[in-house]
Amino acid sequence: MHLEELNQWDTIMGLQFENLVHNNLRSIQQILNISSSSMLSASSYFQKKTLRKESCQIDLLIQNKHTLYVCEINFRKAIPFSIIEEVSEKIRKLKVEKMLSVRPVLIYQGELPQKIKDENFFTHFVFFEDLLTKP
Repeated sequence: MHLEELNQWDTIMGLQFENLVHNNLRSIQQILNISSSSMLSASSYFQKKTLRKESCQIDLLIQNKHTLYVCEINFRKAIPFSIIEEVSEKIRKLKVEKMLSVRPVLIYQGELPQKIKDENFFTHFVFFEDLLTKP
């Protein structure tokens, strides 16, 4: 049996890919032009459901004084167009202070269709290989 045929292979690889991305946070900061001194937090985020808010999970949430970078981390052969709707829904559910600007970011490995770029939804696209070339 090939590894790709194992049950839950995509889930396992997705989690490993997320770990690789988190371990390259400095490179992400450089690409997004976020100084270390201005960064308040950077980690995965889970918002629990309450009476006033819905639950949501963010792969990587980076916050500085005025901006929240909602980073979707995606590892697939081809990134689906539905990624825009998925991230948009996460942002809608996210409880955000009114003074913060929210910027969706896609960190990915795989083929990115031009029509996703053409939508101008994501403020940044970070191809995983670009993380590896930053000092």
